[in-house]
Amino acid sequence: MDPIKHKNFITFEGGEGAGKTTQIKNLADFFISLGKEVIITREPGGTPVSEMLRDIIVKNHKQNISPKTELAIIISARLNHLENLIIPALEQGKIVLSDRYIDSTYVYQGICQGLGIDYINELHSKILEDKFILPNKTFYIDIDVETGLSRSSGGDKGEDRFESKGIQFHQKIRDGFLKISKNDDRIITVDSSQEIEKVKQNILEHAKDLV
Repeated sequence: MDPIKHKNFITFEGGEGAGKTTQIKNLADFFISLGKEVIITREPGGTPVSEMLRDIIVKNHKQNISPKTELAIIISARLNHLENLIIPALEQGKIVLSDRYIDSTYVYQGICQGLGIDYINELHSKILEDKFILPNKTFYIDIDVETGLSRSSGGDKGEDRFESKGIQFHQKIRDGFLKISKNDDRIITVDSSQEIEKVKQNILEHAKDLV
């Protein structure tokens, strides 16, 4: 069974330092101003169990975690996230904005680590079954790799496993996002080299069609 798109589910994607957090907050404020209830979440993470699994993925840069192990952890975290936060919120009529979702998996594990998008979809269909939903729209915030890495600090919790992989890896990430965005009209590419306010307005113009 193919996954369905949920009209109130919107995701943000991008490389390190793209500015997703700022733009998610801007979009949340827009929907709240229209009287909508909004949930902001992230992947991996979003629930207590998924946050514990997140730590394994993003913090342990000295550990040898194979791509398949990494994918298994991500899918497990996603299932818990969908079961306990995303789907219940959507069923209550809330708008869910997620910082990363399936497209990060396609790019990081599928393209950059060689597992393939078809393999990822197959596992999602088998493990998530009818809980495998797609966002209505995905905003990919595109940024030059060097600029993005200079902006990013890994937060204050040591989340530097992917940042530490080097500029060639991150260029491959960017190329992957640009590739999948060209082949899926669900994904809207937003140029993050513009002023922050212009990026915001670009996103809000598209968001008006989602209300």
